[in-house]
Amino acid sequence: MPSDESRPKRSEDRTRLAPRRPRKKALVASPHDVFFRAIFSRPDEATGLLRAMLPAPLADGLDADSVTVASPAHVDGALRASQSDLVLSARLFGTAVRFVAILEHRSTVEHRMALRLLRYSAETWARETQQGEPLPDVIPLVVYAGKRRWTAPHDLAGLLAPTNQPALQALRPRFAYLLDDLTQLTPGALRARALGPLGQLALATLRAVQRGGLRSALDDLIPLVRALSGVHDGAEALTVLLRYLVTVVPAPEQPAVHALVAALPSSEEEEAVKKVKTIAEAWLEEGAARARAEAEENVRTRADALRAEGAARARAEIEERVRETETRAREATVGKQLRLKFGPLPDAVRERLTRATADELDGIAERLLFASTLEDALGVG
Repeated sequence: MPSDESRPKRSEDRTRLAPRRPRKKALVASPHDVFFRAIFSRPDEATGLLRAMLPAPLADGLDADSVTVASPAHVDGALRASQSDLVLSARLFGTAVRFVAILEHRSTVEHRMALRLLRYSAETWARETQQGEPLPDVIPLVVYAGKRRWTAPHDLAGLLAPTNQPALQALRPRFAYLLDDLTQLTPGALRARALGPLGQLALATLRAVQRGGLRSALDDLIPLVRALSGVHDGAEALTVLLRYLVTVVPAPEQPAVHALVAALPSSEEEEAVKKVKTIAEAWLEEGAARARAEAEENVRTRADALRAEGAARARAEIEERVRETETRAREATVGKQLRLKFGPLPDAVRERLTRATADELDGIAERLLFASTLEDALGVG
């Protein structure tokens, strides 16, 4: 018998035999998400966003000094999957509250957003509380910067099948979220918000970019861009903004980015801003060069495709001509064999041979070997 030392341990067996779980692929956040997080991860801008989105009674109870941004390392599960959501903590009327702010920038509305937010809240409650402890409030915020207005239900109850039974309605969870639909936000309404220049600029930029109207929004954006020169870390914020625009704005709209860069102050005391302008101009030139290279590559690819298409079409035409030549040669042979056996052919028969396919001519040739009449050879009757 093998000794105990030679036997593998059970735990080792389980480790070796257990199926290996597939590793989830890390999702790369979009430039819109990165820009949103970069701006509203700043406590001052996060506070402004909360004040703008919370109902007035709650906004009055917000302790601005308590607003903090959760580290991405503390964001798990459903929220970590998108790498785009901003998790904030603050105190409302002295009570600790968790906020999750989600930027939605897709062209289609996520109809089940309330369900997605409920899953995150449930994970938060399960992860951060012990048995018997009260659950913390989790207030979901959705900042929507799509192309059309938000049409999804604002609460979980709106996703359930309609019912006219009061007893059933009373048992249904509501679980609402707060929505900031930027498609319905006018420049005047944005200016009226308790947001600083950076927060206003971020929301106005997201709205303009997603609606493809950066050029038409310049009159509103330029004053906000100029105001950043007097903001703490304004040069850093400008760098984030311009990098975002250079990345996401298509080539036809790039002149609008140039206009924003040109609007930046360039006095001697604004060395940091001048450096941002230099960097932005380099990015714009890099983007233009990349666009030119892509355009040239597209032209080459299209030319190659056209050449390949032309070659394929030419081959097909040649093959068709070869088949037609072979068919007509077969027609002449079959016609000669019919005349030798049955004499001169009527016009109708010659016409039929002219229209016949290769397979039909082969059939006539086979029947001709044993046919006693022209009709038998043609397969008539």
